Amino acid sequence: MIQQTLDRLIANRRSIRKYKPEVPKEEWIQELVRCATLAPSPSFSQPVRFFRIQSQAIRQRLHQAMSESRDRYLEAVEQ
Repeated sequence: MIQQTLDRLIANRRSIRKYKPEVPKEEWIQELVRCATLAPSPSFSQPVRFFRIQSQAIRQRLHQAMSESRDRYLEAVEQ
């Protein structure tokens, strides 16, 4: 049942710009990780690592760092 639901969600996926504050059920997270490990990488050369960040403060710091890094990268590309 979960597998069919997850397969349907993945097949009909869309870009998400805003997330709900609710934390997904543990079984959903485990199933998503299982599906993600099945995703191909070029010549299966990329090791897969997943990190679960539950702290909102750490998430915000990570988001900030990624945004700043992206902006610096785009600036460098423009030059």
